[in-house]
Amino acid sequence: RWKLRLRTDSRAAMGALGKLSSSSPALNLICREMALDLADGVYQVDVHEHVRGVDNDLADALSRPFTRLRPSPQRRRS
Repeated sequence: RWKLRLRTDSRAAMGALGKLSSSSPALNLICREMALDLADGVYQVDVHEHVRGVDNDLADALSRPFTRLRPSPQRRRS
């Protein structure tokens, strides 16, 4: 059995995944799939962890794989 660690910056997703239900059709689809996998014993959820949006660099990078990163503007020295 696999252990799954969930990390998200979305409090709505955290709540939905905690109760495996949501009023959002998109989230509810994911919750139904997870409920089926959990019932089949495919994996168990080990940790639910909230990550502040500004600290969620990995998710931001993964959600924008084809976006070119612009170099940050350099300050001029006076």
